[in-house]
Amino acid sequence: MSLKSPCLSPRHLRDDVIIPVLRICAGDDAPGFASAAGVELVLGTAAVESRLRALRQIGGGPALGLWQMEPATHEDIWANFLRYRAKLGERILMLRGECPPKERQLVTNLAYGAAMCRAHYYRRPEPLPAAGDVLAQGFYWKAHYNTHLGAGKPGDYVDVWRTLVAPFLT
Repeated sequence: MSLKSPCLSPRHLRDDVIIPVLRICAGDDAPGFASAAGVELVLGTAAVESRLRALRQIGGGPALGLWQMEPATHEDIWANFLRYRAKLGERILMLRGECPPKERQLVTNLAYGAAMCRAHYYRRPEPLPAAGDVLAQGFYWKAHYNTHLGAGKPGDYVDVWRTLVAPFLT
């Protein structure tokens, strides 16, 4: 896949999905959930993980949706994080439909996928990198989303942001 031509507009994804969804999920119990840094990291994660094209992991792996979240990660967020943050969990559940079930919503429901990506980062105690600091976002994505076992590198995040996201945000 070419890095230069997204199938989905990064600006539309940011303005029409990510920002409204993170605002819906934010609350007194989830300060910073809808921060500019959170918005950028969720957008950058979709871009680097799926190139804003793939809804299932290329090569047949388990990752699902634009954010390429694995079902095991999805279940872990619910079992070990959202279970203990009832209000935030309720707001995220409002975004999830009843069909298809659970993690399949990561493929069919952009709002739910964006919220789950942000919840994944939100459960980390380390603060998010500043909005606009794409290199730091790349290192944060690698450490907390792609992990040391993943094939991605912080430079991949930066390259995708510069070629696939930034030119289409204006």
